[in-house]
Amino acid sequence: MDQCKSILVTDDNDDVRELIMYALENEGYNVVGASNGQEALEKLKYMKGPTLVLLDLMMPIMNGWDFLAAQKQDLRFAAHQVVTVS
Repeated sequence: MDQCKSILVTDDNDDVRELIMYALENEGYNVVGASNGQEALEKLKYMKGPTLVLLDLMMPIMNGWDFLAAQKQDLRFAAHQVVTVS
């Protein structure tokens, strides 16, 4: 597996998302944030893989479970790895 080039932090809690992003950016990672699963899918379309997705499960609009189902149906997202943070 190729080395992760970027990290997508998906969490509806602004404080949690920003804290995780800040910590990862300080370690030198390219970090992008999303506040729900739908926004995360949109952002993944433009991110070069592989990307690590840190995913909250309980979110409005599109929760983490729905994000995972949509991710598995789209081959463009196959190289992206997901870790749930909930």
